[in-house]
Amino acid sequence: MSSGDRLLHVISARQEVSWSVFKKCVDTFIADADLSGVKATPARTSLLRRLDALGHLDVLRTAAAARIVAAPSCLVRLPTDVPAAVFAGARPWNLQTLVADAVNHLGLEMTINVQRGELAACVPDRVAVYANSEDLLGQCAKSIGVVYQPTPACWSCCHLSDGLDDVVGSLRWSSPAELQWQRSDFDVHRATFRPRVGARPDQGLTRYLDPVKGTYRYWLWRGDTAADVDPDWGRYCAFRDAGRSVLHYDRNSQLLGVPRTAALPRLLARALALCSGYSPSAPRRSPFTDPSALEVFQMVPRAVVDLVADRLRQDVAASRLDL
Repeated sequence: MSSGDRLLHVISARQEVSWSVFKKCVDTFIADADLSGVKATPARTSLLRRLDALGHLDVLRTAAAARIVAAPSCLVRLPTDVPAAVFAGARPWNLQTLVADAVNHLGLEMTINVQRGELAACVPDRVAVYANSEDLLGQCAKSIGVVYQPTPACWSCCHLSDGLDDVVGSLRWSSPAELQWQRSDFDVHRATFRPRVGARPDQGLTRYLDPVKGTYRYWLWRGDTAADVDPDWGRYCAFRDAGRSVLHYDRNSQLLGVPRTAALPRLLARALALCSGYSPSAPRRSPFTDPSALEVFQMVPRAVVDLVADRLRQDVAASRLDL
C-alpha cells in the first residue's frame, strides 16, 4: 500500500483533521516514502492541493482556521467515449477488495495506476473502472455504496466555478496607504513573487508578510486603488491585466500545461484533475527550457480546456507536451 493511500485512509477514518495534524501526517509519509531532497513546507501545501483537486478532500477556510474534511466517497465519471470512472473522496482501507468484488460480479474491468511526479508516492493510487454501458457504472457504485453521477465531474466543476470577471467584480476597492511590511510583487513573466526593487508597479499583485501572524495578505493594485484578493485568482488577474497567456495545450495528446508556481483556483484544478484521475506532473517536453516550469493535466478534452480558459480569461497556446 502506497504512502498516498495510507495518508488518505487516515483522513478518511478521522473525517476531519486540522492543518497541524495534516502536516504531521504528511511529514511522516514523506519520510516513509524516502523522498530525499523534498522540502516539507511546499510539499505539504502541494499535497493538500493535489488531494483537493482529485476530489479526495475539501478544504473549508474559516475565520478561525482551515478545516480539512474527507469528501464523500463517489465514483466519478470521466469525459470519455467508453464509460469509465475513477474513485474519489474518502477511501476505506478495503476499497480495492470491494471494487474487485463488484467488478467480477458485473463483468467490468478495473485498473490501479500509480501517480507520477515528485510527490507521486504520497498521492493515492488511481483506481478506475471501465464498463460496456453507463448503467453498469451506476450498478457498480450502488453495489459498493457510493454516489455516482453520469455527468462527468469536470463539466460540473467548470460550470460551478466563478469566473475572473465575477471575482474582480466582487472585490472591494479602496485607496489605502501601502502596508509597510515585507513585500513581494508577482512577476507575470516568471510566474513567481519577487522582492520589491524600486517603486511599486502601477498595476499587479503584491504579497505582504504580516510581521505578527506570519501570514500573507495579497493586494491587487490598479493605479492608486487596491483590493484584498484570493492569491489563486489574484495571479490570474495579474496575468490578464498584463496581457499574459500562460495555458499550453497539446491537442494530439490532450495534455494541458499550467505554470507550476501559479496554482489554479480550486474548482478549475479539480475539473482538470477529474478529466483523468491523475495528479498533474511535470512534462518531459515543454515550450520552456525548464520543463518543470509547468504542471501537466492529462486526458483533457479541448471543450474542457476552452471552459477553463474562459473562466480565467486566458488564451490557450498550442504547444507540444510530452509526459
